[in-house]
Amino acid sequence: MTALPLSTYRRRTQPAARVGWSDHRTRTAALDGWLAREEAVAAGAAVAADPAQLGLPERETLVRALFQRFTTTLEGVLDHELELGEGVAPYAAVRAAYLRATTHRPADWRALQREAGYPVVAELTRRQHARIASRAGISPAEVGAVAAELALATSTATLVLAPRRRRRVARVLARRAG
Repeated sequence: MTALPLSTYRRRTQPAARVGWSDHRTRTAALDGWLAREEAVAAGAAVAADPAQLGLPERETLVRALFQRFTTTLEGVLDHELELGEGVAPYAAVRAAYLRATTHRPADWRALQREAGYPVVAELTRRQHARIASRAGISPAEVGAVAAELALATSTATLVLAPRRRRRVARVLARRAG
């Protein structure tokens, strides 16, 4: 009996790749498309439509996925702020984390602010504030105050961070030379 090459065994045992909502790229593309549509609706350039008509999952699933994506970014930035900011007050670390997360994912933040009255978002936000509070060592009310302050600031004006100083080529090269 002749043995078959190893590659033929692999082909037989590999499951077929599923492309669906659980695929990361599919989910990201769907969320980005839905957010673009929601931004257009908020600007008055498009009419609101049911996500199912667009071939997307139901609205609650989209909102939960959007919240998860923003929360993952926020908690990652918060961990970074708490680890690197040894002498930084926890309130300041939470505020800096919210600022960085909202500047990194502004469309997610705007969409979550528009959906704030939705019961699912309200419950997820309450849980998120409790998690962040326990991680940072402050109360959930203080985390809520930071989020409310930032929501007010972003709704009334464009979020402005300190401008980055542009480095001159000569200075950069001098630093690299040592």
